[in-house]
Amino acid sequence: MGLKLKKNPIDVPGEEPFRNDMLDRKQDIENLTNLILSSTDSVVFAVNGEWGSGKTTFLNMWKAYLDGLDGEKETATAYFSAWENDYDKDPLVGMIHELSDCLENEDSNPETHSKLHEFRKRGKKLFKLMAPSLIGLASGGILNSEGIGKALEEFADKSFNEYKKIKESVQGFKEKLQEFIESLDGSKRLVFFIDELDRCKPLYSIQLLEYMKHFFDVPGVVFVLGINIKELVHSIKCVYGADFDGEKYLSRFIDIRFNLTHKKSLDYIKHIYRHFGVDQKLIRRFPNNASDALKDSTIVLTSQRILEHHHNQFPPRRTERFVRDQSIVLRMFPDGRVNLFFIPCFLAIKYLEPEAYESLYENTDAYTRCVSVINPVKFGFLLDNPFIQFESFLLAILKNGGFMEEYIKKQKGIMEEESPRDKTQELRRKLYFHYLGWDLDYLSVKRKFDLVDQIQAQT
Repeated sequence: MGLKLKKNPIDVPGEEPFRNDMLDRKQDIENLTNLILSSTDSVVFAVNGEWGSGKTTFLNMWKAYLDGLDGEKETATAYFSAWENDYDKDPLVGMIHELSDCLENEDSNPETHSKLHEFRKRGKKLFKLMAPSLIGLASGGILNSEGIGKALEEFADKSFNEYKKIKESVQGFKEKLQEFIESLDGSKRLVFFIDELDRCKPLYSIQLLEYMKHFFDVPGVVFVLGINIKELVHSIKCVYGADFDGEKYLSRFIDIRFNLTHKKSLDYIKHIYRHFGVDQKLIRRFPNNASDALKDSTIVLTSQRILEHHHNQFPPRRTERFVRDQSIVLRMFPDGRVNLFFIPCFLAIKYLEPEAYESLYENTDAYTRCVSVINPVKFGFLLDNPFIQFESFLLAILKNGGFMEEYIKKQKGIMEEESPRDKTQELRRKLYFHYLGWDLDYLSVKRKFDLVDQIQAQT
């Protein structure tokens, strides 16, 4: 298998939404479904997660799961990718359009289709009233001050009359939406998924939230937002100022917040290694393990323990990059001189302590910070004294590069003069001289890890 640089989006089959559920989302989705179906109120539900945490996949699985319910739990759903539609100045058109399209074939009930048609007509009427009355100024060729003044005067005259029309239109819109909800079979719920709101232009995000609150606040309507609340707060401050309380502002719209976790199973980690072809690379290196090259593999188990310990710093997408980068680095080492334990450890240092990683060979303080990333990881019975395995290799390549010689001489168990040693010191000395014989120097090894940044694909 050739080198892969990108991870494909997770497929969510409509008939089996959890077929590719590697992160154990099924139980969360089932529980959250019971929660939203237990209330008849209008509810706004936020699925909160940082970039790359799997929000879009979570929403797709949830929607597919709801689409498969029947009987009393039968639920109408709609999906709107806010980021894909923020080229439009006003989100109301996109919301109504996507809602109508998603629901067109949702219910075969003639009454439901009739109510949907009436709701769509009301939506168009509302938009016409909400569209800025001065839109013609930009395209109508009115360039002189006299023309602008006349247009503004006409606009002022119309404003008071239009206010009443808008208010009546909003009420009519909500009434038609309510009639549509009540005509639905099953749970009489409409779950409207809105994804990637935090990635939109700030003003677009705010407009969508305001429309959602004022136009769609109808019993039986449930909004599920896939957002990074931290980034959305930042967008809000771009509009209202740095001192504006964005969290408090969002609390006006969001009723329930669910923080997405990302515990990674061994099967999930192996799946990523297979995708990036590491199993095939290991088969070529270790042909005796051809049946399952990843079973009990040092590189896989080492990564698993690192990801468990530094759990919060490795959301799914960053985990995929972490494995992909290992795949790239692994291919740069010559056969017979690759330490499968060192690769994920050193890469973890690069990810988590980038400043210390860059200056590791220059001072002992940076060295201490680097090894502190690996030292507390519970590797269990993965290797005999796993930290010594890592440190011995690191000290050997530093020695070959002529760096930190004074520090290296102070390390117990690797001093060349004869002295009493315990088993741990003896293992350290044995490994150190073993790796020293590989004739790899620190800068040449580091260059392999640095090259990853230069050939990185966007994932």
